[in-house]
Amino acid sequence: MLVMGAIFIMRFGGRLRMMRKQSGLRLVDLAERTGLSYSYLSQLETGSRMRPSDSALEALGRSLNVNVDELRAICAVAVFRAGIESGLCQLMDVLQLLCRQMP
Repeated sequence: MLVMGAIFIMRFGGRLRMMRKQSGLRLVDLAERTGLSYSYLSQLETGSRMRPSDSALEALGRSLNVNVDELRAICAVAVFRAGIESGLCQLMDVLQLLCRQMP
């Protein structure tokens, strides 16, 4: 799960932070514009919240002047990559266990 969070940060949270900063907004400013809480936005940017709601994506798109479909695509790619990364980590764990059991 931690791995999934790390991948998500690189793909969505980091992108969100970049778009916010390019707009010249502080997190508190974005919270005011979107009507989303500062805490919720912070969780999205840090990756501790994995999947923003559709209404949050729409509010972010409007406030950052970004197409909401682009935000959805970034989010979908992040979730997909996180699943792949998580699966690879599990596979590596199994392979390491098998190698330890070999004579």
